[in-house]
Amino acid sequence: MDVLRQVLEPADRRMRLALDFARARLEHAASKGALLESELRRILAEHLPRAFGVGQGEVIDSLGNRTGQIDLLITNEHQPFRWAADEPGIHIIEGVSAGGELKTALGVAQLADALAKGTRFKRLRYRSFTGAILSGHDADLERFYEAPPFIVVAVESSISIQTMLDRLASAPTVPSPDTKGTPQDPLDAVFLLDRGVGLNLGTGQGRIKVLGPDNEPVAGWVFFETETVVAEMLVWLYQVMPRYSMTAAAPINFYGASSTDRKFYRPTSGTIRTA
Repeated sequence: MDVLRQVLEPADRRMRLALDFARARLEHAASKGALLESELRRILAEHLPRAFGVGQGEVIDSLGNRTGQIDLLITNEHQPFRWAADEPGIHIIEGVSAGGELKTALGVAQLADALAKGTRFKRLRYRSFTGAILSGHDADLERFYEAPPFIVVAVESSISIQTMLDRLASAPTVPSPDTKGTPQDPLDAVFLLDRGVGLNLGTGQGRIKVLGPDNEPVAGWVFFETETVVAEMLVWLYQVMPRYSMTAAAPINFYGASSTDRKFYRPTSGTIRTA
């Protein structure tokens, strides 16, 4: 095990202990889920770079689309709304670097629900704007700068790995609402704390590569077993989340912050000096 995964390995035990604690303390499924969501957000907040925040709530875009409630949101420096980690709030899509859904247990029905939520999330797209300086691997930016990654985290799972992979691979892609963007897959990764990790490799040309028997990059979904699932999730997020900086303007301007449709009044006497 490399040093980073060794350091992060206790995070998996924390999530399992949180589930044991929830079972001993609570009977209502929704309450158990809320406790686990809170623990996952704490783990991420402790281990993600300081430029990122962790929260929950709804996401909007400048076209008026909304996601509904999202369990997990990783926000960036361009997010104008800062809420407490366990307080639902509104967020603009350009200020979100990743979204996710937490399941106490993942079965066929729960996977279908996660795909539906991922579809709503991927309908929202970043606005392209002049002056943005992008950082990241070209193949990953083609996917995740336009539509940030969406993941599923499950503490336990009952679905077979083959069924899960088949359903993920056959899920319809999500078109952009203005038809100008590239259709995107609704889910990008699945992290099963009791089994391992499923990754959507896209075209296979991203930063994270898996080589097939012919020594060529594998495209689409793959799964591997591991005991350090939370560590793998953090490593994956580090590598694929879109990062960009601005030399001019700001994403909030797309939401009316710089509106010029106003009526101005002037004094009846004296002068006004304008710059």
